[in-house]
Amino acid sequence: MRDQEPFNIADELGDLGYREIPPDVDSSQLMVTHHHYDHSDADNDINVVFPIDVLRDLAAEGFIVGLAKKQHWLHGIYDAVESDVRGYGARESLNDIDKTSRADAVVLTGG
Repeated sequence: MRDQEPFNIADELGDLGYREIPPDVDSSQLMVTHHHYDHSDADNDINVVFPIDVLRDLAAEGFIVGLAKKQHWLHGIYDAVESDVRGYGARESLNDIDKTSRADAVVLTGG
């Protein structure tokens, strides 16, 4: 979110944390803050990498029940070989989601 601390991109591992995103966030308040790839499409429509409006539309149509009380946005370099170090943010995020949301599914996107 524009008012959250940006991910630390100076570290070679990336920022291993995550940011909580409230389910009622206006998608115009979301942004990509790193420059590891061309994210001009995401700058034009954040739903390319974080489909919050798409999920809201699916809920409005009754295709899904709804969204979790909070969403997570992760950043970092996740390498299966070194997942014990590099996947820390992902594990913490999933543990938090599991404990609080009672979600039946998790949507993971690349970007």
